[in-house]
Amino acid sequence: MERTHADVLVGMHFHEITDAPQDFFEILPIEWQQDITDQWLEIESYLRVFIIENENGPQAGGLVFDQMPPDMRLHTHACQQWVDKGFFYLGYIWVNESYRSRKLGSQWISYLRNHYPGQNFWLSIEDIELLPFYEKNGFFVADVLHTPAGMEWVLVDGPIPMKPCV
Repeated sequence: MERTHADVLVGMHFHEITDAPQDFFEILPIEWQQDITDQWLEIESYLRVFIIENENGPQAGGLVFDQMPPDMRLHTHACQQWVDKGFFYLGYIWVNESYRSRKLGSQWISYLRNHYPGQNFWLSIEDIELLPFYEKNGFFVADVLHTPAGMEWVLVDGPIPMKPCV
């Protein structure tokens, strides 16, 4: 019998694990783990970690920053406006590969919006193939950044800015 999207969410629970995030960090790609470890002493005071887990542990999650995350500081000129407007940055969003294409990422965003009613969010993506997923979840492209590594798209889910990013 084939499982439906609703079946996947049975037994899943959304909650914050900021005080003990190690289980989530361990499912992330190694390079992300290293980024977080390198920045942890600085960022731990202004981020929160939320996951969706089942009996096998975290299956999806991400970090929520209420300040400019260190990896975006190179683009302060383009992104500071979102921090100044009170938007929270979503970073290191990850869904276990065995749960992809089953709406778990969308559910994580939905849970987050319920946890922070009325809060707007912004994020950046380096892989344009992720854009349809975020657009389906209410985000739109607010800016395109040109970095030494290539292009990065800044997405927001709140009101369109009065002036374009510089």
